[in-house]
Amino acid sequence: MADNPNNYTPEYVDLDDVPISGPGSDPNENNSTSDTSNVLNPTEVTSNAQYTDVEKRKALFYAETRLEADVNDGRTIQDVTNMHKAAVMNLATHVLTHAGEDPASVSLGDITDSGSAINDYASRYLEDYESMVELIRESDAESGGNNNNRTYTAT
Repeated sequence: MADNPNNYTPEYVDLDDVPISGPGSDPNENNSTSDTSNVLNPTEVTSNAQYTDVEKRKALFYAETRLEADVNDGRTIQDVTNMHKAAVMNLATHVLTHAGEDPASVSLGDITDSGSAINDYASRYLEDYESMVELIRESDAESGGNNNNRTYTAT
């Protein structure tokens, strides 16, 4: 891992994998204010603010580090499954969509509301992440792994 999250190179997913959906998820989408088909909790989309690579790198740095801590005692996961990737993508999307301090911020300015819809929208990704972590832990337990000391290795 890089010491500086601004220069982080993701290990488990690509920069283009985040955000999963919602504002800023499709670099080819137009700036239409009526197209909310890719928003989980559709509210008025006012612009198409793209997340910068630096913002994505920071979110993925956090998400990958957190996943390693949650399921592999802070160590790099060697045998990365689709569940690991999905968990990282969900947590990084949560970080990106929840990172703004107010609804007019660059990260959240696409969803207009008093703030509660923004928090609800971002929280769904955190809830999905937590569910996936639990599924990974359960899978490890069923396979005889110790969640606190489990190291994934390639087979």
